[in-house]
Amino acid sequence: MKKLILLACLLPLGAFAQTRTDYENTMTRFKRYYNNEQGDSIARMWRNVTSFNGWTPERMKELKAKYGVITSTQYFGIDPSDPGKVVVFKTTFSKTGAHAIGLSLRPDDIRYLGTFRLKTTSPEIERMMKADKEKGKER
Repeated sequence: MKKLILLACLLPLGAFAQTRTDYENTMTRFKRYYNNEQGDSIARMWRNVTSFNGWTPERMKELKAKYGVITSTQYFGIDPSDPGKVVVFKTTFSKTGAHAIGLSLRPDDIRYLGTFRLKTTSPEIERMMKADKEKGKER
């Protein structure tokens, strides 16, 4: 009986937690919209982004000219050094190579953006990127 009560108490917490799949799906959509220069679609991905917020057609062209298209994204996990619980993706661009993109979604609703960082870094992210690079050399 005690286990049943404990489970009933903890179940709502799991219902509001974002999963790795939620973040991967978000990055898949972002990649598609970014590569197609659909800044308006990027802005509409989240209910709390009420304008282009930097995703104007001009800015999209600038970003693609600088970085190129996104060729791949790889889930790295949560940056433990960031108090905002930012999820990090290794993102490979055709012109500039691999960079880390960080984002957070509101815990109670993935349709709301917490943080989005097109290019982010921290000592922990640098460690993850280095470890991934070393792992690639071993293959």
